[in-house]
Amino acid sequence: MAALIASFGTSKAGASVHRAVLDNGELRVAFLSYGATVQSVLFSGQEMTVGGATMADYEGRRRVFGALVGPVANRIGYGRGEIHGVLHRFEVNRAPHMLHGASAALHLRVWNMALEGETVVFRITCADGEAGFPGNREIIARYRLGGSALELEIEGRTDQPTLMNIANHSYWNLGGNFADHHLQIDADHYLPTDDTSLPTGEISDVSGTPYDFREGRRLMEGVPPLDHNFCLATGGRAVLSGPSARMTVETDAPGLQVYDAATQSPNYCGLALEAQHWPDAPNHADFPTILVQPDEVYRQKTRWIFA
Repeated sequence: MAALIASFGTSKAGASVHRAVLDNGELRVAFLSYGATVQSVLFSGQEMTVGGATMADYEGRRRVFGALVGPVANRIGYGRGEIHGVLHRFEVNRAPHMLHGASAALHLRVWNMALEGETVVFRITCADGEAGFPGNREIIARYRLGGSALELEIEGRTDQPTLMNIANHSYWNLGGNFADHHLQIDADHYLPTDDTSLPTGEISDVSGTPYDFREGRRLMEGVPPLDHNFCLATGGRAVLSGPSARMTVETDAPGLQVYDAATQSPNYCGLALEAQHWPDAPNHADFPTILVQPDEVYRQKTRWIFA
């Protein structure tokens, strides 16, 4: 296993950003300390993800690409949610909602990055009250390679009851155009959304809808529009196939947010498959909880397996 760390550049705020590379002969993966970002995934010499070449990219048109988003990924409706019966107000940045943590966003920060053996380890702390989130929190993310698989483990701790939902936000392109890909998802249900992309609260059967990917089918731009949470079966997975490879996503998260990059530049440049808890969970009692207590450890595991 080859591993190295080198300078990548400087953020607009003047922070030094570094790049780490893991290479086991089957996969060569590059990471950035800015946003705990997966910058590049080479499988059999072919690029599997959409990234940037400079810090200007990641502070501009490639913002969020490959990063860890949180401390609560996705949306919190109208910037509010209850914790133990107390209504908390959160910063709104995608009016009228909070998206990906607003000014507390993990993808906008430089993480501590280190090589520990054959693992790239990211660490960051979040202060009590940032963007409305209670608790002094510590988040650790570990990436490692195992054969043709990229593996991620996330841990989070807090000293006060808080909300936590952290997700990798890579855009995957396995060669060719958007419509050259085929997607299969182990999900019997999905969450319909309103015109602000917020879940309505309904948990809908995918049967007979454009959101039935259980048997798998070819992707088409805008048919259907994709920025939705799929409610994964226990041990559920998704499989994305393209001209250059097939990628299986395995996770212990209860949801998979699928976003078609319709509004990115260029449009439909890749497909985001974000393993996470369901969006707007604090406002829906029947959604899996994202509440984390001081005596608990938030955990999530995800694997991307290439063939």
